[in-house]
Amino acid sequence: GVTIYNKATGALVSGPTALDSLGGTGNCATGLGDPVVMYDQFAQRWFLSEFSNGGSRLCIYISKTSDPVSSGWWIYNFAAPSFPDYPKYGVWHDAYYATTNEGGGPALYAMDRTAMLSGSAATMQRFPVTRLNGFGFQALTPADADGATPPSGSTPAYFVRHRDDEVHNVGSNNASSDFIEVWELVIDWNTPASSALTGPTNIAVAEFDSDLCGLSSFYCFPQPGSGTTLDPLREVVMWRAQYRNFGTHQTLIGNLVTDITGSDQGGIRWFELRRTSGSWALHQEGTYAPDSIHRWMGSVAMDGDGNIALGYNVSDVTSVYPGLRYTGRLASDSAGVMSQSESVIVA
Repeated sequence: GVTIYNKATGALVSGPTALDSLGGTGNCATGLGDPVVMYDQFAQRWFLSEFSNGGSRLCIYISKTSDPVSSGWWIYNFAAPSFPDYPKYGVWHDAYYATTNEGGGPALYAMDRTAMLSGSAATMQRFPVTRLNGFGFQALTPADADGATPPSGSTPAYFVRHRDDEVHNVGSNNASSDFIEVWELVIDWNTPASSALTGPTNIAVAEFDSDLCGLSSFYCFPQPGSGTTLDPLREVVMWRAQYRNFGTHQTLIGNLVTDITGSDQGGIRWFELRRTSGSWALHQEGTYAPDSIHRWMGSVAMDGDGNIALGYNVSDVTSVYPGLRYTGRLASDSAGVMSQSESVIVA
């Protein structure tokens, strides 16, 4: 459900309200979960989504103004060919983009943002992506734009995926590096056949280890006092993959979990890609794992001054119950270092 608060006072303004009670029809009259909320700062609109209980639908709600409490929502219902698991979204200049994990492999979607902002009938385009070996569950992650300057009108949408060449058995297995894949999608709403997905551009990064839980189980991170272990979500670059246009350069920020010991201890690999001209290239990266606590399922973002914050889940087998912490770095820090002391968000 969705709950809306007054940002200045913290007072409850609306909710909690189940998303499917906002007016979804057909299959979207009953939602199933994986809720997502985004703010489209370029249009000053709110974006909500969940998938449907049946019919393989992406149910999307766009606020009619910057104040959804008074103005309400435009409602959209997009059909996928199979269950669109783990949907993640990105705001871009020419579309709302989505990625999913589906039975036939990962897929990308483009939804007509201009039409959706006005409540008009909106079309969608779908693009399947070749699966990697090694993971049964897999999805790409869309770039989501932040900042005062949106992507230019000629900038394609970007999507990222990590590739551990030992696990995925693609090409030669290089013991000193793995890869971040960057895909580009140019969308044409007037002539959909002219839309083009290209990639991947393979960007070498320091070796990481995605062989968590032995690749045969979704669960292995412990928690105190319980035999129930937790999912490392080793398969995807965590949402959001944040994009900023600084004018002189563009940035893509992301993170993923890596086994830092070879015995299923999770740490956060984070990275910053930059593009000044030509192709994307690695600007900096680091692995945050200062002790024996598991850290995973992160979220990383850069502000307009180039400072970076990194939040993540924590847990261990003895005393650290599942919780949330964060660290960060200043733009002036040495590359690859999270310099800020770790702080607790939720114990």
